[in-house]
Amino acid sequence: MRLLFVAPDMHRGGAERHWATVIPALARRGAGVRLLCLNDEGPLFHELRAAGVPSECLHLGGRADARG
Repeated sequence: MRLLFVAPDMHRGGAERHWATVIPALARRGAGVRLLCLNDEGPLFHELRAAGVPSECLHLGGRADARG
């Protein structure tokens, strides 16, 4: 199974902290996981990348804010 997680950023919000736990756990179970941040990286982005999760950030700024 391949999963792409897309987030505006990976700062220390509730959903982001949950993803920082779930994504590595899925990877350990054999899922192909990737993280894509649209605007900003944030500290959890770097933690996931250091844990071996393929991660990219597009740095789009407000043009791609999924929150509107």
